[in-house]
Amino acid sequence: MRSTARLLVALAIAGCAGQPQVGPRTKAAPRESARAAQRPPPGRSQDTRWAAAPDDCDLEAPALNDITPLRFESCGSAPFPCLRADADWAASSGWGFGGLLSSRESDDGEVELSFSRAIAPRVWESVVQRGDEVIFALRARVPESRCMIGGPHLSPEGAAVVVRRAAMMAEPWVFTGATPERVLASPRVLPFTVTSEDVATLGPSSVALHRSNGLVLRNLEDERWISHPLNRPVWAADGTLWAEGSRTHFGTLYQVDGAHAGALPPPPGGRLRLRLTAGGPFVAWIEATPTEDLARFEDRTLVVLRAGSSDEVRRIAIGPGTASPMVVGEHNTVLRLSDQELLVVDLESGRQSTLEAPTELAWAGGRSPIALAGGVLWARAAHAGRAANDGRALFRFELTP
Repeated sequence: MRSTARLLVALAIAGCAGQPQVGPRTKAAPRESARAAQRPPPGRSQDTRWAAAPDDCDLEAPALNDITPLRFESCGSAPFPCLRADADWAASSGWGFGGLLSSRESDDGEVELSFSRAIAPRVWESVVQRGDEVIFALRARVPESRCMIGGPHLSPEGAAVVVRRAAMMAEPWVFTGATPERVLASPRVLPFTVTSEDVATLGPSSVALHRSNGLVLRNLEDERWISHPLNRPVWAADGTLWAEGSRTHFGTLYQVDGAHAGALPPPPGGRLRLRLTAGGPFVAWIEATPTEDLARFEDRTLVVLRAGSSDEVRRIAIGPGTASPMVVGEHNTVLRLSDQELLVVDLESGRQSTLEAPTELAWAGGRSPIALAGGVLWARAAHAGRAANDGRALFRFELTP
């Protein structure tokens, strides 16, 4: 095992992933004032408009009591207690669960789940549910709302919602708060002047907005920002920001401290580090050997590191395959091996368990097909061979007794 000191020295002397861009203190982009003369979209009244939304975005904040929470039914107990919620509304709306799946354990120990669904044709709803209670809901109508909702993306620090104008997907607004309820009622509003994805990750004192080949890191207390050509930013339990290199730095991991991005020393034999994730006290990734097929790798190894330490908790061989989406929590790491198998690894014993896809369904792919927090695994399933972000069922597995 390498000592923490040796790792920090290596980080200090390692090369950076390109040059970051630093933004000066600039005034926030003014809101457009044309909203006053506009009528609300068909199907809703003026008093349901989300007050925090940009002036040119007709996003709805329906009464939470009017939102139907997910209802789960038992689906067995082997190898873990299982509950299932079906997208019954898909028969009329034409679509089920969307691509959003995020979870966190709140300060009082309850598990919160963030998901999206199509409640009617071209009407999308973003919901956060705590137990059987809906604590957050926003709706976007396509194209009447003129804007789209990304999130809420949950983290130990709270929640972040990205709002982008549908016409250009540029100049997004990020809304943050210590809880989903705070984002809905009185968010911190952070305008950006870049083109971005619809994902933002909230950290202790800043938020990372995801871009196609980079990230923009913005302070919460002022307007200073900095960009890095790095992907998949995650905050570890010790407050450090980690990210993956892109383009010529693909397969390299970095720790980001303001304007500096320090690369971890590479593994031997030309191996790559992929699928960075963080959760509970851990940071995890996959080490693998590339092949001629850019989508497949040999000798994949799951590596789990305790945040703030250089001691590897686990190195577990998982064989050849793709760069599997994965999540890590207090006691387990879960990987989507294929559309038919999820792999659950117990970090204490190393025991591996497989969750097979239900009959006529497949474990959905996409950006966030699984989520893990508080010992609870969430997994979205779609019709086999259909769109991965058209989920027809959502599964909850109790990994921790």
